[in-house]
Amino acid sequence: MMLGIVGGWMVAGLVVGDSPEPAAMVARAAIIVGANHAPPGRKRLRFAHEDARETAEVLLSTGGFSDEEVVVLLDPTPEAVLMSLDRAITRLAKAEGESLLLFHYSGHADFDALYPGGQPLIYRELRSRLDNPAAGVRVGVIDACRGGGWTGARGLAPAEPFEVTPLGDLDSEGSVLIASSSGLEDAHESDALRGGFFTHHWNAALRGAADRNQDQTITLTEAFEYAKERTIRDSALNTGSPQRPSYRMQLKGRSDLPLARLAVGTTALEIDQAKLPLQLVDLGSGRLVAEIPEGSSTIRLSLPAGPYLLREGAGGERATTLEISANQTTIVRQDELEVVGDSGLMSRTSPPRPVNASSLPGGKVHMAVAAGLSTEVFRDTRVGPTGSPTSGSLIRRSTGSDGIAEFHWGLTDRWHWAGPLPAFVYRGGSHGGFEWLPWAGALNWSSFAGLEVGLGADFKWWLGPRNGFTASVGTRLGMRVEFDGSFNVVPNLWRAHTGLGYSQTIGDLVTLHFGLRYHHAETFGADPLNLTTRFTPTVGLGSVLQLGLRQLPTMRVHFDDTWTLDGYFALDYDFSTTSFEESYLVGVSVTF
Repeated sequence: MMLGIVGGWMVAGLVVGDSPEPAAMVARAAIIVGANHAPPGRKRLRFAHEDARETAEVLLSTGGFSDEEVVVLLDPTPEAVLMSLDRAITRLAKAEGESLLLFHYSGHADFDALYPGGQPLIYRELRSRLDNPAAGVRVGVIDACRGGGWTGARGLAPAEPFEVTPLGDLDSEGSVLIASSSGLEDAHESDALRGGFFTHHWNAALRGAADRNQDQTITLTEAFEYAKERTIRDSALNTGSPQRPSYRMQLKGRSDLPLARLAVGTTALEIDQAKLPLQLVDLGSGRLVAEIPEGSSTIRLSLPAGPYLLREGAGGERATTLEISANQTTIVRQDELEVVGDSGLMSRTSPPRPVNASSLPGGKVHMAVAAGLSTEVFRDTRVGPTGSPTSGSLIRRSTGSDGIAEFHWGLTDRWHWAGPLPAFVYRGGSHGGFEWLPWAGALNWSSFAGLEVGLGADFKWWLGPRNGFTASVGTRLGMRVEFDGSFNVVPNLWRAHTGLGYSQTIGDLVTLHFGLRYHHAETFGADPLNLTTRFTPTVGLGSVLQLGLRQLPTMRVHFDDTWTLDGYFALDYDFSTTSFEESYLVGVSVTF
């Protein structure tokens, strides 16, 4: 087994100083490898690619790296890894001033080799690159099974007190080598974390959870001790096989390395902790971001913007949801947390799947397609021999094919575009509580009604991360554009609806939704001056509601947080014709 890597935060700390000038003088290169493929006789991994992509994203967004300085290799050959390192070293050798090389590997390993693409890459070949003085500072992180051979160490001896040097200085030469496990131990993956114990705690440390002295600087020793202690604890409790991370540091000029400076980032969460331990959950991904140990202090966490849940750990019953805005510091006090009880947020192990959230995080895209058939059921009321209507029998006939095509783009954490036509949705309220989503814009186009524009609002009452009520109200107007010697906009259809529904997710695998809707439509005559109207009131059951203009399927099967298989069933009763219409659709959706 393996767990994810955290080299990106190391680079952020090494290159960021009190001002942008020192960082601009550092030449940088990062080679990031994610290897899911396994050598013969070992099990394929699941999260190595995801770890590599996330590390690259951190380097680009917070580490000061440019696109040209970050190379991501997914299941490459050993030769491709070495060639990428050689090219990076050659470029750094030509640079003036300080330089930094980061190598980051997530995958299988043993005491003698890494296994990118399932093929052996002997340590001595890799070490020869990271020992090359062309780069002033070299950082290597191996997060893999039996990775202790990388460092040749078993655990970390207690460090002597040291002085923290300015982060902008790269005046020491040498290497730092880190392994997530010691000697011949295994590293462990976690389904809940979608990665490993060490990665989770290391990232939490560098976000600020390890900054107990509140100097806004996280050093290598602080981060490593924080991650090591909790990795041993969690691996022992969950697997029975304690995992002991190790590292080796050979630097000139200092006895430790500062890895992150929290004051540099402007997007942050500041927690005034009273006493009890705390947990912070990212509501967008469902991951546990950080654990704050018991104590009374002010903790600052550097975080991406987005929605989060802050809750008391160790049996606490209080929590709150909050929205962290970009380029701002959000402040929260522990004594402001609200009691949620057994049926609230604290009773669940993780927040809802991203696709089940009321709105998309900024930059996220959701697409859904589905196709199927519609049928109509009505009673034959033809005139009988006596001139009076017959009671007739029920007739079922196909009314043709049906389909869904949706595109939604999160403009911010509050606004998203509901395509393909220009319609917009705003999310008010807070995640995990009551949310309201007003919407307006161009909603549909058809050959009969023409362009439909409308406005309305949807609502979500969360009973917990796995269930809640939905409600919807809205109106639409269909308009045809005609050219008959002049330009005319002819309204020909008006719709209005209101509805209520309930959603329940079972075991994070299946989400069920049941809706009840009243729908009223008025169809006008072709001549706008002769408003001959047909009233069509209907009641619908099943997949008849939307949330933020996203159609809610009757059943949604979650493959992961990205892909789902969707099934739609709806039954509508038309009071004007005393007929039923059924629709059956199957499709997929993707959120990325």
